[in-house]
Amino acid sequence: MMAESDDKPKNVGIDHSNGDKAVKWWLIAAGLWFPFFTLFGFFLAIKFFEPGFLGNAIWDTFGRIRPAHTNGVLFGFVSSGLIRCHAIRHAPTLRSTFTES
Repeated sequence: MMAESDDKPKNVGIDHSNGDKAVKWWLIAAGLWFPFFTLFGFFLAIKFFEPGFLGNAIWDTFGRIRPAHTNGVLFGFVSSGLIRCHAIRHAPTLRSTFTES
């Protein structure tokens, strides 16, 4: 049987002096993706009404702009933004210690 002193969990200190830089940069990345791929959506909306908009370049066809806009908004902004919101919501819970005082 283990001694009583070994039963208590050890409180390992985590240094939060620099803050959560990764989470902050994740939010910044989400904020940068949003206007970039929303602009693709704007071009897509214009292409619905004026198919000859921006000429007949290969990169600006409906089949290329729509997936770029959809994937960019979903994976670049929505997923990053939701992870950031999750981190903000659960930050007090994650920083609590579960050791007995």
